[in-house]
Amino acid sequence: MNEISRLSFTYKDYHNLLDNLIESNYKFSFFEKNTNNNNDNVVFLRHDIAKSIDKAFEIASIEQEKNVISSFFFLTRSPLYSILEPHSINIIRKIHSMGHSIGLHIDVDRIKKSLLDPSVDINNIIENEFKTMGNVIGDILGKVYSFHNPTNDLFNINYSGNEIICTYDKKFMLPKTKYISDSNSFWREGNPVDNIKNKKWKRLQILTPVSYTHL
Repeated sequence: MNEISRLSFTYKDYHNLLDNLIESNYKFSFFEKNTNNNNDNVVFLRHDIAKSIDKAFEIASIEQEKNVISSFFFLTRSPLYSILEPHSINIIRKIHSMGHSIGLHIDVDRIKKSLLDPSVDINNIIENEFKTMGNVIGDILGKVYSFHNPTNDLFNINYSGNEIICTYDKKFMLPKTKYISDSNSFWREGNPVDNIKNKKWKRLQILTPVSYTHL
């Protein structure tokens, strides 16, 4: 197969990435369904939706064609989309109906700037964000969250909520699980395809954008 360019983010590239994961016998899993560190050849495919609800739907459709499942994380507040809009709610529900998981994407910095007391405990922020999102989309909201542009201190958060899972939990990061991110349309550690083909990593968490182009 053709390699994915380090700076190439087209739908063709995304098809290629998924095909290599499938051909390398990786099993796609949700975070809440696979917390056993002994399971091998598992990939947690994740999308943090910071910009476009419609692009999220296009990526979800590509994955559905290949019988691939992934987790989509949405913001409760964003300058680029509103989860309160009927169009957004409809798209999120359609993505869920395709078999994907819906989670919460938390922009701690933006939230604190909107609070009268920015020193509020992070556990309260997480709990309130889940309530806000749940009130909008109902019980299709899972119990997994990710952070938007997380600072180092957020990686060590131990949320005390019932059965709530963070994508940055130690079960989903090294040394248990290899984390790969192409955030901002840039593979931070270079093209991962060769290592996927060679099965260098037994457990993978892959964060990809939904900003792929049609070209």
